[in-house]
Amino acid sequence: MILNDGTKYEDILTLVFYSLKPFMPDQYTKEANISLQTLIFFLKKIIVHTKMKQWLHSISIQK
Repeated sequence: MILNDGTKYEDILTLVFYSLKPFMPDQYTKEANISLQTLIFFLKKIIVHTKMKQWLHSISIQK
């Protein structure tokens, strides 16, 4: 997914994760990486769902 300025959500979340990584104990790093991937997955689902609702709404207005 891409923001209006062309930035990808995944890039932002990955940047946040890797900037925090040095402060995390090793046991949490693996769990946090899985959480990051899960967060990106659900974020994509929410964005796609929202765009689909907007699209359906715009079609219903046109009829």
